Amino acid sequence: MVTPAVLEVPFMHLDTVDESRDLVGAIKALNAGGVEIPWVWYISIGPTDPLAHGRSTLAVGIHNDIGALMWSRDSVRYVPACGTNDDWVTYNLAGLHDSLLPPQVEVPVEIAYAALREFLDTRGQPTCVQWQEAAPVETLYQR
Repeated sequence: MVTPAVLEVPFMHLDTVDESRDLVGAIKALNAGGVEIPWVWYISIGPTDPLAHGRSTLAVGIHNDIGALMWSRDSVRYVPACGTNDDWVTYNLAGLHDSLLPPQVEVPVEIAYAALREFLDTRGQPTCVQWQEAAPVETLYQR
């Protein structure tokens, strides 16, 4: 399977994503082909400097019927209140490098697609999901 170039980039800023590209459609097509490992992308809005105050990021992941979502604003991370995983999970940045995601990020993949579509349309935190603060990173080491 040939992966569209846009999906080979794990970290994107909406100001640099070609609006003519159907990001949701590209991710759906990749997932429809059956992915062997979980994939994740981080898509940001606000300042282009990753350390700047006011930057927000939606992490969206896929693994067949399972999706993943995480919203970050500055240094605070949020996960769906309806998330199903009880422990940290490994997703792969654009299918390549490991990225640990906190408990409660996993949702049905259709919810992940809907949240991404809303984010792309509004450039704001998706409201199709109820969010709660994510587990602190320290809990990763308390397992």
